[in-house]
Formats: sequence, C-alpha cells, structure tokens
Amino acid sequence: MLTGSDSFVQSLRSMLRDVEENRKFCREERLATRPTLEGLFVDTANKATRNERIHNAVREHQYRLKEVGDYLALCYSTIGTIDRGVDENNES
Repeated sequence: MLTGSDSFVQSLRSMLRDVEENRKFCREERLATRPTLEGLFVDTANKATRNERIHNAVREHQYRLKEVGDYLALCYSTIGTIDRGVDENNES
C-alpha cells in the first residue's frame, strides 16, 4: 500500500511496473500500485456496470473474491459467480 497524494502515487506507478510481474516480491508489494476498490466502484449505476467492474477487479487488478465481496457486502462465492458470468459473456 502506498500512502501520499494521488500525484505522488501516480509518479511511483511507472517505477513499480516491473515489480508487479516479479514473483520474488510478496503479493502486497507487487500489488501496491493497483487502484483501490473505492476507485474501481465509483459511479456504479447498474448491475451490468457493477459486474464488469467486479470482473476487472478480480482478473485485471488481482483482488481476491473475499476482498471484493467484503467491499460490496456480497458473499465471495457470489462474486465468483458474477466474475465467471462476465467471463463467459465476453467469450461468446
């Protein structure tokens, strides 16, 4: 987790890109530059948008199902079902 102003965090993101892919660093360090759940789910107007953002949080930003579920007050298994549903819709 990085603390500081948004501009400070953004300036560090470019320097930390290589760390995201390197498994030698612990998960917390690798994912320090990912957006917050609050930022990902801002202005979620409907279920379709929410579901897409759940999928992005899990697949792109590597949030755990439980983390997303706790934030949205949903069970982690529901988050997994939503994620798989979006993935299947994108494949077809």
